[in-house]
Amino acid sequence: MGVHVKVGRPAVFLDRDGTLVAQVDDIINSSQLKILSGVPDGVRLLNRLGFLVIVITNQPVIGKGLTTRTKVKKINKVLYNWLSKKGAIIDAFYVCPHRHWDRCACRKPKLGLINAAVKKYNIDITNSFFIGDDMRDIETGKRARLKTILVKTGNAGRDRRYFDVKPNAIVRNFLFAAKFIARVRK
Repeated sequence: MGVHVKVGRPAVFLDRDGTLVAQVDDIINSSQLKILSGVPDGVRLLNRLGFLVIVITNQPVIGKGLTTRTKVKKINKVLYNWLSKKGAIIDAFYVCPHRHWDRCACRKPKLGLINAAVKKYNIDITNSFFIGDDMRDIETGKRARLKTILVKTGNAGRDRRYFDVKPNAIVRNFLFAAKFIARVRK
């Protein structure tokens, strides 16, 4: 008799600022959130396809002392609630509160947050994706062995000088990223 190996669910990891919501320097309260066009439809599509939808976000505003972890959690809850009212479900939010010089293990492009999510949700990395507006997001996805999609919203990859990496796809916005995933998934 063979050994049964449980295969995990695939996930789509998402950046928050510039990917799901308009890019704003230092979001410190929910009134600054502006959900980008097509995001509810894109998240709903990923939900229907059976993907876990997990936000991985650097929030150095906490490390700068401009806000707290609790307030960022409340901001994410507002985003979650707004999307869920539209039938679009985010399964989890993972937040790095550190600034880039803090040398933590969780700040993208390091993999601490992704590794925590993979462990908690038994994620099938080989069939998972990372969507973001920065090359830092693409570098994170590549390090985690994910397929990567750069959206032309937010920073639209303008941090290329720091990360020499190529995404698997470049698309107009989040909805186009979700449609790309629907076309290429196994």
